[in-house]
Amino acid sequence: MKTIKIVGLFLAFLFTGALIYKGCEEIEVNKSLNSAFDITTITAEDAKEIGKLHNKFIDRAFDHYLGDSKSDGQIDNLDLIELVDVLSQQPEAEGLSNESIGHIKEFFYEFSTDEDSDVPYGEQFLNYVKDKVEESYGTSCEEIINNSKRANFDSKQFTALHNIAVSAHSSSKDYWTAFYPDKAPGTGVIAGDTAGILWGASFGPIGSALAGGIVSMVLNENEYGCGGPVFDGVIHTPKDC
Repeated sequence: MKTIKIVGLFLAFLFTGALIYKGCEEIEVNKSLNSAFDITTITAEDAKEIGKLHNKFIDRAFDHYLGDSKSDGQIDNLDLIELVDVLSQQPEAEGLSNESIGHIKEFFYEFSTDEDSDVPYGEQFLNYVKDKVEESYGTSCEEIINNSKRANFDSKQFTALHNIAVSAHSSSKDYWTAFYPDKAPGTGVIAGDTAGILWGASFGPIGSALAGGIVSMVLNENEYGCGGPVFDGVIHTPKDC
């Protein structure tokens, strides 16, 4: 009888421990889910500000790397992890959490070009960013931009994302048109801007503008530099001219 009681107490202890562990695990999961920015709070006016902030981040990057020669628009060996650090230390990035900065670094670190692929390097990177947008929100960049299939998704989030996409496209086009007055702005650069800003929206307006600016710079360097790989396996954009 004594043995049965001991076994019963032991099983009860294990059961209680399992419940505590499960509860803690659920708290951690919920904490992770709740740490994401509520995109539905972004208004049409907020979206316009994200576009302006995105342009400011690009200016900050060019000023840091090229200074007075930024009109060249070519940065040798652009280290994107370093670029995230540079932009996250700007006054405009105040309030962006270290956790968000870490996630943005991981986003760029996870991509590498496939040099054996027939798909151009810039297009590979653009496809990667677009795929991440669809993975994040369950709807494609094109559907968000064209404002289609809204009924299949959270309408408030979809509306906010659409407003962000419209602002991103407009701000990017304005920026690169002014940057290269004698050239038509690259459609891939503008598309990358839009996709990057959409992906970053889950980190709030600052994270959105920062991520979009970096994607835009990668594609600009690829399109108007010497066309080298977007990444040499990990995180650089070498200029093999």
